[in-house]
Amino acid sequence: MGKFGFDLEHFGGATWLLKEVPCLLSHGDPVGTLRDILEELRGVGRSRAISDVAEEALTTIACHSVVRGKRTLAPPEIAALLTQMDEAGFAANCPHGRPVYKALSQREVEKMFKR
Repeated sequence: MGKFGFDLEHFGGATWLLKEVPCLLSHGDPVGTLRDILEELRGVGRSRAISDVAEEALTTIACHSVVRGKRTLAPPEIAALLTQMDEAGFAANCPHGRPVYKALSQREVEKMFKR
């Protein structure tokens, strides 16, 4: 799991100690993300290449590390996020294909505020 930024230590029996997580997940749910990745890894021996599973694991980490709707950002955080998005050179979708933003026309904004 070191390739994905997790450091696990066997603690005895079926218990593992999660010692390190990727910094992208430090404010989220690293245990939930790790569980999702382990579920993906269960399919490796059956019908999927390890490179496919690794890509899906990294996709899971990316999706779990995003700023979600309930989190409030300060103006400098918003500016930094938009700058990072511009520098990333990616499409307007997350790795799973869902849109990450939506452009609104001035008319649509006015309509939202009944103007």
